Amino acid sequence: MSKYEELFNEVLDIIDFELIKYKNGWGLIDKQLADLGDIESERFDNVVKLVDRLEMYIEDYFVEEIRIEVEELAEMTWKEIIDTAPNELNQQQSEAYKFNLLVLDMICNHKDEIEFENCRYTVEE
Repeated sequence: MSKYEELFNEVLDIIDFELIKYKNGWGLIDKQLADLGDIESERFDNVVKLVDRLEMYIEDYFVEEIRIEVEELAEMTWKEIIDTAPNELNQQQSEAYKFNLLVLDMICNHKDEIEFENCRYTVEE
């Protein structure tokens, strides 16, 4: 398991989803039972598509606080935040958002390196 696959597992835990291997593809179970946008019925053939579908959750859990805290980053794309953060964040902010920035880096630069089979998942019969 790569460091990005481990991080992907952590992200799913934080946003309360469980990765499921179905006969007809990969899917998610919403552990909060919200199933927003009927996400549980969707199937994905790769991590890139799944992460794209989780964009709203990534924004809410990992980006929004940075945008609020650091006004200079408020209107930037995730990639711009990653590239700009080292110059805009003070030491305390850098420490506070270190994990969030790792998540953004994984999503923007390494999501195609993640294989579902190497991640933590449940097989649904």
